[in-house]
Amino acid sequence: DTQEEIDEIVLLLEDYVESSVAKFITGATEVTEENFKAFQDGCNKYGADRLLEIYQEAYQNYLNAAK
Repeated sequence: DTQEEIDEIVLLLEDYVESSVAKFITGATEVTEENFKAFQDGCNKYGADRLLEIYQEAYQNYLNAAK
């Protein structure tokens, strides 16, 4: 089920993003281009790219139905 997949991805992403942002804010992780790229890669590891794909597909389906 797509909603279950979305829920699982969001749960994983929320934990990862909250933890990573806290590290950037507190200085535990230096804000550099390399570390930001690692953060983006981590987001994709936890499904951000798949989540975007799901939402883009749903939006396209909405646009097609509106025609």
